[in-house]
Amino acid sequence: MKIRLSAVAMALTLFAGCSLFGGKSQFDSQSEKDWAHIGRMSDEGQFVQAAQSYEAYLQKYPDTPYRSLAMYFKGKNLLAAGQKDAAVQQFNRVKSDYPGSTAALLAEEQLRKL
Repeated sequence: MKIRLSAVAMALTLFAGCSLFGGKSQFDSQSEKDWAHIGRMSDEGQFVQAAQSYEAYLQKYPDTPYRSLAMYFKGKNLLAAGQKDAAVQQFNRVKSDYPGSTAALLAEEQLRKL
């Protein structure tokens, strides 16, 4: 699970600077640092702290184009921390707030596994 979380986070960070967005990153340098820091917390097994940090990230950057994925990763970290009920709630929120999105499909996959 740790590998998948960090691989997706890294891909999103790289993707943020690609030509789809006009070659310019949608993140400012601080939000990139924050995103990477949260990914490292998750990689290091600090799942509760990572989930809390994703929530703080969502509050700090409400207009991030990765809002749905940040919500999904919050759910993944809650699940990894053993907070199944909170994770289920988070995955359902992703599905309801962002139907049809990649994050919603990933959330649905997680819910099927539970």
